Amino acid sequence: HYDRAQEMAKAARVQLDAIGWTDAFREGNGETVVIAKDGDTYLRSMVDWHVSPTINYDLKTSGGSLAPHMIGRKAEADGWHLQAAMQERILDILDPDSAGRRKWRFVGQENWAPWAIVAVELDEHWLTMGRKAIEMAVGIWRECMSSGRWPAYPPFPVTPEFPGYKEAAWLGREIAHEDRRIAADHLMGG
Repeated sequence: HYDRAQEMAKAARVQLDAIGWTDAFREGNGETVVIAKDGDTYLRSMVDWHVSPTINYDLKTSGGSLAPHMIGRKAEADGWHLQAAMQERILDILDPDSAGRRKWRFVGQENWAPWAIVAVELDEHWLTMGRKAIEMAVGIWRECMSSGRWPAYPPFPVTPEFPGYKEAAWLGREIAHEDRRIAADHLMGG
C-alpha cells in the first residue's frame, strides 16, 4: 500500500502543478480542525488542507471513474458541497474578514495507474445548495436539542423521487429509437 500511495502522490503532484495548484498539499496545514460557537450550537469540521484564510483543498480518492462528465454526481452524492458549506460557516465565524472570498477546491484522484486527477472548484451555485442544507440541518439540530425529541423517518410509506437525470436519459433514448425507426421506414420506402 505504501508504494502505491507514493506513486499516487507523485502523479498527483505533477498534475496539480500542471494545472497551477502548486500550493495544494504543499503550503499551509493539513487536517486543520476548526470549531466555532454559532449561537448556542458548537460546529466542528476538519479542513483537509488549509493553505490560507481563503484557499482550502480536499483530496478524494476513488476506485471508480472521476472523469469530468461524472464528477458532479460523485461530488453531490458524497456531499462535497455540504462539507464546504459547513467549513465556510465555521471559518466565517472565526475569520469574518475573509468571508465571501474563500475557495473550496477538491482534488479527485483515481486509485489506479495512471492515477488521474480531476480538479474541482465549487462555485456559488454549489455553495448555495450546501449552505441551504447546512442551515436546515443546524435548525433541526437546535430544535431537537431544545425539545429532547429526535424524530426518525416518517411512520408511513414514502414514494421516492425518480432521478430526473435518469428520466431525461431514458426519454432521449426513446426519441433516438423513434428517429431510427422513422429513418429505417423512410429508407425502405415506407
